Parts: sequence; C-alpha cells; structure tokens
Amino acid sequence: MNLFEIIWTFLFPLIGAVVALLHLAKERKTADAHRRLEIVLMWQLVCGLGLSMIWGGIGHLLFADRVAESIGWATGSPFQQEVGIGTHRSGS
Repeated sequence: MNLFEIIWTFLFPLIGAVVALLHLAKERKTADAHRRLEIVLMWQLVCGLGLSMIWGGIGHLLFADRVAESIGWATGSPFQQEVGIGTHRSGS
C-alpha cells in the first residue's frame, strides 16, 4: 500500500474526527459524556461511512474501468453500475 492509498483509506474518518472535534469544542460547556459520544459517532457515520460510500459509488459509476482495473475486475462489466448504485435485483 503506497502513501496515496493510505491517505484515501483514512481521509473520510479523519474528516469526521476533525468535524467532531470542532463540534465538541462548540458544546464543551453543555455536553455530558453521552452527548460527546453521540457527537463523535454521528460525525463518523456521516463523514467516515457516508462520504466514503458516496465516494465509492461515484468511482464505480463514473470511473468504472479505472476502478475495475485497480481491483482486478474485468473492465466494461455492468456489475460496476450495480456496485455503484448499491442495488441488487433478485431473479434477474
């Protein structure tokens, strides 16, 4: 794994941590332990998970061949669209 891949792997969780710290600083006088945990978890779900899923979907939809090559899949497959949209049609 090169430095670029490491940065992209941890970029969205890091953004979530920074935003959570800013939010905690704003509520430092009023937030109890449960509220602080709620803030950290909320921003990790929104940024760490949510943004990374959106980013992955964009990659699979708009840069399908490039992503397929990078993970060892065949290019030109409609499976890329299915992964990008995140849906699965059963019985098709």
